[in-house]
Amino acid sequence: MPSLPSELDFDKDRAGTPDRMNRAMSYLVARIRALESSQPEFTSAVEQLRRLILDRMSEVLIPAYQQVEAIQSNLTAIQERWQDDGFAAAVAAIVLADVDGRFAAAEDVALLAAALAGKSATGHGHAIADVEGLQGALDARASAADTAAALATKASATDPILTGAIYANGSQRGNVTALDALAIDCAAGNYFTKTIAGNATFTVANAPVSRSYGFTLELTHTSGTVTWFAGVQWPNGTAPSLTTGKVHLFVFHTDDGGATWRGAALPNYNS
Repeated sequence: MPSLPSELDFDKDRAGTPDRMNRAMSYLVARIRALESSQPEFTSAVEQLRRLILDRMSEVLIPAYQQVEAIQSNLTAIQERWQDDGFAAAVAAIVLADVDGRFAAAEDVALLAAALAGKSATGHGHAIADVEGLQGALDARASAADTAAALATKASATDPILTGAIYANGSQRGNVTALDALAIDCAAGNYFTKTIAGNATFTVANAPVSRSYGFTLELTHTSGTVTWFAGVQWPNGTAPSLTTGKVHLFVFHTDDGGATWRGAALPNYNS
């Protein structure tokens, strides 16, 4: 099929505007006059042109009419849904909830503004006396700082090392360590007690290195023979003679980490 002139080609341009139709009609009139001048079969040509015009107009107008009907149908459905009581109530509830929220937010803003109105500006100054309790807090901080600085120069409460002469006005006291077995732990103290009722061999451990250390052993001697730990030396090289059924005091001292223990005995107390 030969291509149509642009004035009649509604496939390319489907606009049904008055201007578009006038151009098509003008083209047709011009063609008819040309046919009249050439003496064609005028009646047949006019009929063909009329049918062509009607066909092309139907192709444009019918789809447009169908679109209008579809729009009308959608509008009717929306109107019917809106008129439904449940839908309208739901929409109204959403709108009212939003309005209530906005009023509540506005009220919160008003309360905040009122609260801020009673506050001082961020850029202002006060004397210490104007702030209640500030002077006391500063004094406490200063006292704590002084105390911390003073304590920094003091000896630790655990295993303190003291330098210089030490003067004690009052008594010095230490713990009494009762031995469960026959092992004397020098780290446990300086005064130990033990009761024996049979042969007993004492041992010693944890003597301080590069320090002078001594301890006292209070021995309740029910029966048996005592054998002393390694490194013990007695005056004149003779161990003391012990009587059973008595209480004995022994003092031992070392200055070489326990390699040598010099002992002294105060034996045979009745209790």
